[in-house]
Amino acid sequence: MLPQKIKCHREERTRLKKDTSRRADHSEAAIEQMLARIPKAFIKTLTLDNDKAFANHQAITGKLDADVYFTRPYISQDKGTVENRIGVILQFFPKGTDLREVSEQRIKTVERHINNRPIRKFDYLSPIQQTLKHRAVAVMT
Repeated sequence: MLPQKIKCHREERTRLKKDTSRRADHSEAAIEQMLARIPKAFIKTLTLDNDKAFANHQAITGKLDADVYFTRPYISQDKGTVENRIGVILQFFPKGTDLREVSEQRIKTVERHINNRPIRKFDYLSPIQQTLKHRAVAVMT
């Protein structure tokens, strides 16, 4: 599974997708598919792990006109939100879970749960509520 932090201003939503391959072209297609429903103007940055699966990062960022950042190897502080989300995901899919047996519907249910969970840094709004709040402000200005 490829948890990705998608940051738009102070909005952070988690998208989950089961990935059966670590090939760069498969990851590129998966990321593009996950981000297709988000207006490009809202996507400013992507934070990725240093992994061969993200070798096509320039193609992704070129299409999105977004900056990409890579975490330093073995420095979990560089990706605090991603590490936090991985911890939450592990509550649903503990280590050793055979993800081939996990349905896409179950993955989407977990994604909805994570994105509707209140977060302290958003004054206990969920990422979904924070997104709606930001979009409402953007429409008003």
